[in-house]
Amino acid sequence: MYVKKHTVRKGGRHYVHLRLVEASRNEQGQVATGCFARSDARTS
Repeated sequence: MYVKKHTVRKGGRHYVHLRLVEASRNEQGQVATGCFARSDARTS
């Protein structure tokens, strides 16, 4: 599991999007991911 962070600036505000990602491999060796998203608004 790991956290992906993405920051967006819109209208003078910063928006930080955090995604908790879980990755695993299936029987064929391909990576399968699941994502849980949370957004946090911050002013600059």
